[in-house]
Amino acid sequence: MGPSLPTVKRLFALSDNHCAFPGCASALVEPSGTVTGRICHVRSASAKGSRYDPSQTDKDRDGFENLILLCGMHHDVIDKNEAAYTVDVLLGMKREHERKGRLEITPQDEMFARILLNACRPIEINNTQGPVIVNSPNAVGVVHHQYNIRARGRTIKVTPPPDAIANDAKMRGYVKYLIDRYKKFASQQPARKTQFQHPVIYSRIEDRFGIKWDLVPQARFQELIAFLTDKIDQTFLARVNRGKGYPAYTPFDDWCKEKFPS
Repeated sequence: MGPSLPTVKRLFALSDNHCAFPGCASALVEPSGTVTGRICHVRSASAKGSRYDPSQTDKDRDGFENLILLCGMHHDVIDKNEAAYTVDVLLGMKREHERKGRLEITPQDEMFARILLNACRPIEINNTQGPVIVNSPNAVGVVHHQYNIRARGRTIKVTPPPDAIANDAKMRGYVKYLIDRYKKFASQQPARKTQFQHPVIYSRIEDRFGIKWDLVPQARFQELIAFLTDKIDQTFLARVNRGKGYPAYTPFDDWCKEKFPS
């Protein structure tokens, strides 16, 4: 079933093509048509999802009051931290964001709402022998024969904000270097009772900064470096190396000279 086009158009106009997460300026749909946003349920549409309410009807689950538009990254943030992002918190976020939006639905709103809806809508076509028309945002169908497609979701490319670490090769490379150093050192911790889980460091960064590591703003680069070097310094192997006079990691300027020689 899913949200209706009129509902998404209204959501899109009130969101003014921006993620509803406080302080996020990410567009939901880029001018090129690239989808960077998601139609998110405050109370999950799935019994296995976050904040699921079994008393809701299907109509209410996909209704305007239960939907909020977020960038892909912040969609993941709220679903991974259900305790912090409760129904009340998300509804307050939605109200505050939409309070600044537009009531009038423009032709561009309608076009972008169609793009967003089509990108987020699951597709399931099985053993179809006749012609198939897949929705197109420009209302020009894609017609073909003998499809056998099964896809319940689509990969949505999240475009990093211009000021993100991901857009600076040196910053991104150095942070990745520190992450790899931490994983190497932490995995060799003696007397470890459980197997080291490499993804843990990424979760810790998200907990600390509220965002995926390479989407952290460049203005917080030094803060992220301090966070990671502190994690490295706390490992047993780093302490041993330090006692022998060996550094646990290369400083940023020296690393840049090695990796980006002029």
